[in-house]
Amino acid sequence: MAKHLLSILTFMVVSFAAQGLSHFAINAEHFASVSFMRVDPIIPLGLLVMVLQGGLLSLALQAWRGKSAKIVDGLI
Repeated sequence: MAKHLLSILTFMVVSFAAQGLSHFAINAEHFASVSFMRVDPIIPLGLLVMVLQGGLLSLALQAWRGKSAKIVDGLI
């Protein structure tokens, strides 16, 4: 269980860093110009989605590699 929680937390950190940089810094003007998007992001929904994605990826890696799964496999 600790492996799954660590995997989810790591996925959230990496995902938030990459997507946050893209949405709030690099492509901020583009996202501001899209008329049907909200001005303020819904942070709790974004965090929930990251938890679900990280959990699914962690379970998929375990189902695919079994007990032989290592941290390097998750990074790849």
